[in-house]
Amino acid sequence: MALQLTFFESGVSGINLSRNERTIAVTAAPEGTERYQIYMLDAFTGLLTPAVADPESRFSVPLFGPGDGKIYFSGNPDSPADFHVYEQDLQTGARRAVYGREG
Repeated sequence: MALQLTFFESGVSGINLSRNERTIAVTAAPEGTERYQIYMLDAFTGLLTPAVADPESRFSVPLFGPGDGKIYFSGNPDSPADFHVYEQDLQTGARRAVYGREG
């Protein structure tokens, strides 16, 4: 039997399961804006928390790093015209660009 875990009006654009299978990274565009944001969903409790939220930017489905403590994703918060690759620590929220180039 399938169980619905998210309730975004416009649905989700992608998911990725952590290696320990406890957390699901979800991308969704609230209100259908196509500015996809990243959320972390606890697979056991259903608790959904924003992980990367910037309503003026768009982000891709993240990949979990080794140990599931970091995620890697692309987005355009530094420049609306350019998508860079970022690393974000899930405990502290600290984010840094690991690859960025114009174009």
